[in-house]
Amino acid sequence: YEKIADRTQYTPLTRKLLCCYYQTGELGQALEICQSILKQKEPSSEIIELAAGIQEEWGNLSESRRLCERYLAAHPDDELMRLRKASLDFRTQALDEVDRYLQSDIDTSKLDLVNILRLAEIYSARGHRRKTIDLLYETLRKHYNDGRAHEKYIFECLLRNQGDDAWLNATQADVDTAICVEDESGKRIWYIIEDREDVEIDRDEIQPSHKIAQQLLEKSVGEEIVLGDSPLGKKKGKIVEIKSKYVHACLDSMENFETRFPDASGLHHLIIQGLDSDDQEYWRQFEPILQQVRNRSEGIDNAKDIYKKGKITIGELADAVNEHPIDIWGSLICEEDVGIRCCEGNELEREAALKLLQNKNITLVIDLITLMNIYVLKIHDIVVETFGKLGIAQSTVDEIQQKIYEIHGMQGRSLMTMGYEGGQYIRREITEEELRRKSEHLENLVVWIQENCEVLPVSAVGNMDREQRNKLEKLLGKSFHDTVLLASETDKLLWSDESMLRLFAEKEYNADGIWTQIVLMKCQELNKLDNSAYEKKVIYLVLSNYRHTAINGDTLIEAGRQSKWQLGLPLDQILKTLNGKYCDEDSAIGVAVNFVYQLWQEPFIPYSSDTLIFAVLDVITEERNRRVVLDKFMRDVNSKFFLLPLAIEKIEETVQAWRHAHIM
Repeated sequence: YEKIADRTQYTPLTRKLLCCYYQTGELGQALEICQSILKQKEPSSEIIELAAGIQEEWGNLSESRRLCERYLAAHPDDELMRLRKASLDFRTQALDEVDRYLQSDIDTSKLDLVNILRLAEIYSARGHRRKTIDLLYETLRKHYNDGRAHEKYIFECLLRNQGDDAWLNATQADVDTAICVEDESGKRIWYIIEDREDVEIDRDEIQPSHKIAQQLLEKSVGEEIVLGDSPLGKKKGKIVEIKSKYVHACLDSMENFETRFPDASGLHHLIIQGLDSDDQEYWRQFEPILQQVRNRSEGIDNAKDIYKKGKITIGELADAVNEHPIDIWGSLICEEDVGIRCCEGNELEREAALKLLQNKNITLVIDLITLMNIYVLKIHDIVVETFGKLGIAQSTVDEIQQKIYEIHGMQGRSLMTMGYEGGQYIRREITEEELRRKSEHLENLVVWIQENCEVLPVSAVGNMDREQRNKLEKLLGKSFHDTVLLASETDKLLWSDESMLRLFAEKEYNADGIWTQIVLMKCQELNKLDNSAYEKKVIYLVLSNYRHTAINGDTLIEAGRQSKWQLGLPLDQILKTLNGKYCDEDSAIGVAVNFVYQLWQEPFIPYSSDTLIFAVLDVITEERNRRVVLDKFMRDVNSKFFLLPLAIEKIEETVQAWRHAHIM
């Protein structure tokens, strides 16, 4: 086809060539042909649609939107393209345009299941709960044999807010309600009153004009109706339950999901018998759930252990435990035993990274977890002032938006998570206030991104094999892979706090990278941060378990002031970074001596400095040869305090006292 197709005209041969390029993932070649044909006065609608799809896949949403608008100008009733544009508007936060679309007449009969579910997500995100439930209910009727329709409907119903969704409550039989009637033999029959022409009797649906519906309307639980009247007598029934048809459909799907769709995963049904809660048999019924909690907690611990050993990235860890990367990041920075592997922690590594920032024309391309970090660290504005707008992938913004709408779906209700740690079950309640704060934080971050970052198209995917690309996106996470691809372009530099991701970028795409402490060092060098502010940021990184953040005597002094010169946070945590697990011996001794030197020059310390020196000696000798370390320490003290002989004498006495208290 390449040899015979006319790349400037949309012919059957060109169409086949485009299909080949698109299916193999050679999007750059396909887009080049599309752009050539698009120069014509009236290009084919298929070409516009294909070009818009490629641009969207690259993350170039503004260009994709422009092409959608061009297409819709000629085909205003194309429902699929209208939905595509609305989706693009949503992702770019053109919310007025989204709302206009949602308020228009949408012919869902022209959409397949995947796109109807896509529309439902937009309805839900924009707060149209009733329209969302109604759309998914109709979708459930139409695609009753597809587990995806049931799963989405169940999920949306479980997000029910009692205050906002009062319309789902039903106490009286009416249209759109499900009524359970028990006959004289004890048999129960459901009737769903539907005001529509296409009622399905085999699904218990009846029209309001139906004889039984006429008796049921406006009745309540406990009232009787006549189910049948024959020469043999009247068959009576009593109303025992009334529910909204939407709630009834949800419960039906939940109760039967596993048997109807045994190959599906993610939704399980456990029947608990109503025994006395003081009876051991009652609690034994919960063992399958508790076993799942144990298995999941152990799986997460195993995955974190693999991450801790430097074998996987945060994106891979998130995929392995089926968690959002933002949640994984939040978990890792709180775990002292795991933390974030941001660098090796040696001087040569830092010097090489600082040299990369000497290029003033370079654009820093930031990944998701680093973006979260600098926003919490409150250096985001200083960074933009120093280095200009940051480059970011659209998929990174999408990840944040996804988390925001996930949180919105949880608000308005009490939530609880369960885990298993140290042989005990751990329960944690998540308050509505906590969810509100998280949501506001991420929403503010999105606003800041719009004003201070440049969303760049990932054009590098144009020459990638689709299968290989999908594999890498699955491995690293789409947003992380897109970020690496952006950083591989000319005059781009990867900013990632994850050493494994930077190593991958360098090995696979020859892309250089830096991490946050290097940016802080550069800001300090350029006088954008004073010494005190810099040390406070470094302390934050250490307390957030970023390995291996470099500290110096100034850092320890700042930590001492914050701790009011007592052994507590943050000083004891900062000191820990000097032990043999996290720091090489000579560096640890050098930092310790500088700290003691600066400590000696502090005008006022409310407690004896001996306690602090003891703590320093405890740390620098941990997991090392104590005698060798102490000899090196005193050697450096003698050199540093050369003009302060009385200080040397006092420190020597303290070291000797420490020696006597410890086995050498």
